[in-house]
Amino acid sequence: MQLPLKIEVKPHEWRKELFTLYINEERERDIHSSIFGKKPILPTCLQLSDWKEMFDRWEYKRTRNYVIWRLSNQSYHSEQLQKLLKDKLVQPVTIQKVIQECKIAGYLNDEDWISSFMRSHQKKHSLRSILVKLQTKGLTRESLEQIKQEWNQSDQEKNGILTLLRTRYQHQNLRDFVIKQKVVTALMRKGYSFDLIETTIREFIVD
Repeated sequence: MQLPLKIEVKPHEWRKELFTLYINEERERDIHSSIFGKKPILPTCLQLSDWKEMFDRWEYKRTRNYVIWRLSNQSYHSEQLQKLLKDKLVQPVTIQKVIQECKIAGYLNDEDWISSFMRSHQKKHSLRSILVKLQTKGLTRESLEQIKQEWNQSDQEKNGILTLLRTRYQHQNLRDFVIKQKVVTALMRKGYSFDLIETTIREFIVD
């Protein structure tokens, strides 16, 4: 009678959120507790040749459940979700499979996500600042360039500055040079260009 493979999972040496899989006492790979749980229940496998296929099915099932849970709590861009799963050590082929299924099922819609994100940030942030935020979320350079081309409208940038002048800085005396410079510096930190800030403030003071 053939005995099953000896499959063990042990805490990672220095990262508490990870486990290390061992097969017949040889290190196989690291897995993340966010995907496989804090007490992973290992599948039984008789032959080493069957292990890869069995692990792939196990990983896919756990990843799909994890993604559905995440999407039930907040919306994601597919590239943002891809970065998240990569950080959780999920295999690329599994990531692509799960993301594609979510797109087909309507759980992921990148165009709607970008439109919503841009509308909610444009009033208080420059396009440059928004693109930085999107980059940190995992969007690729190609996606950022496309967003830049589609949403690069100076009127919207100007309206964003005006909104801040009428709300956050409404009690500031912009005719005072020192105060004005502080406001200009604050707006530049948000990514607005110096020339656009100066022009908008001049028009705002006149009005």
